[in-house]
Amino acid sequence: MPNFHTQKKLYKLCGIMIQATRAFQVLLVVIFMVLLWLAITNNAGYADFLKMSNDLEKVTLTPITTVLLLVLLGCFFGLIITGLKTVTDLFEKLRSATPLSFETAILLRRTGIFALSVWVAEQIYGGLCAPLATAGNPPTERIFQIGFGINDALLLLMAGFLFTMGHVMVLASRVNDEYARII
Repeated sequence: MPNFHTQKKLYKLCGIMIQATRAFQVLLVVIFMVLLWLAITNNAGYADFLKMSNDLEKVTLTPITTVLLLVLLGCFFGLIITGLKTVTDLFEKLRSATPLSFETAILLRRTGIFALSVWVAEQIYGGLCAPLATAGNPPTERIFQIGFGINDALLLLMAGFLFTMGHVMVLASRVNDEYARII
């Protein structure tokens, strides 16, 4: 017998998570627009932002490197915003009458793929941002940065967990469908 109190809590929690995910999507768009405006109106301010966010000592931006950095950031944010749509769909499916369906399992697996793709994109963005931001510097002051920290390890573990649980739910939904056909 289903526990309606638990279902009501799940419905409410998923509603909160849907709103939080949508708010994060809007926040990313606003941040990108502010950075775009900063790069257009105050190139020195944008260079200061890059220094602070990438732990660089000297940033010399040319028009082409500014455009390339903004395109790179736009692609990174676009990937996140698109992936968060999958997360929103997952919460909406979990909120439905059939939270343990095959479609939910597929969305959970896609969320794991999204988390993995964010990690890959973050490595690419971080690896390209410092060389682009310092490309206008003298040759001895150009920088290339790569790194792997605890946040990267945790994101990889979470991506693997989500992907694995998606596979488990796919198998469980198939067993449940077969069980329903037998009965």
